[in-house]
Amino acid sequence: MPHPLSILTGPEAAQDFDAAWATFLLRCQAQALSERTVQWYAERLGSLRRFLATYDSADRPGDLQPDHLRAFFADLQGRNAKHGTVDGSFRALKTFFGYLHTEGYLPRNPMAGVARPRGVSAAVHALTAAQAQALLGAPNRKTWAGLRDYTLMVLMLDAALRVSEALGLALCDVDLGEGLLAVMGKGRKARQVPVGRVARRALVRWLQCRGDVPGQDLVFCTRTGDRVERRLVERRVSDYGRKAGISGVRVSPHTLRHTAATMYLRQGGNPLYLQRLLGHSTLAMTNRYLQAVGADDLRNAHRTASPMDGLE
Repeated sequence: MPHPLSILTGPEAAQDFDAAWATFLLRCQAQALSERTVQWYAERLGSLRRFLATYDSADRPGDLQPDHLRAFFADLQGRNAKHGTVDGSFRALKTFFGYLHTEGYLPRNPMAGVARPRGVSAAVHALTAAQAQALLGAPNRKTWAGLRDYTLMVLMLDAALRVSEALGLALCDVDLGEGLLAVMGKGRKARQVPVGRVARRALVRWLQCRGDVPGQDLVFCTRTGDRVERRLVERRVSDYGRKAGISGVRVSPHTLRHTAATMYLRQGGNPLYLQRLLGHSTLAMTNRYLQAVGADDLRNAHRTASPMDGLE
């Protein structure tokens, strides 16, 4: 990769997609975005470039017109791409071209006149309460690894943690007295996350079992003191789902996060508080969980929060 200053001083970003990507990659690095997030941007841009290969007049960032991008989104929808894929591509390209324009690489932003593709929001797939209980009953808590896995799933269900956030917890991030976790989220954004009494009890039992592991300060580790890999957790959670006989929903760490958010709202939780719990930058990202809240949930919440009942 060229020296950052050489990127910033030339007009190459408007002439070549590789140069444009190099400048955007610098922005990603400055914001401490995760490798997975950078790869997500790269995949979306790669999809656009493959589509633009059919145009003779749109092989450079500076050549793009809004109609080129509208045609790209229409092509995605014409190939029955999932709404999440279409909407994700829109968000990624809006960020990418917006950055190039703001930094002066492009005289105009080709995404500025492109409306967000309409579609049904991606459904949130969550476990039922019975399924969540069955899943938590699957690990053998009499074993070291089983108790670790159980505690991990309890934290993801109670605090709506991403698996990367749970695996990144250090011992100093856990305040059992206050019932708080210091979590490092996406984009290196720190937040305080509360945990309930069940999760605290699980943490106490796990930390007693874990004991002192020389050279390792992460809460969750292997018996040899190594960091627990994300893929291992994904595989084990899926295996526990099969052991619990769960069907009709994909059992994964992210499903546990969806389940936590859905159950929080169904039990009368405030959407604004949920936004902070999840670490979302906007309420729009949290609103999709409200779709899972039915009439019975709304009626139960209203019983405790009725404005007029509160005046009596």
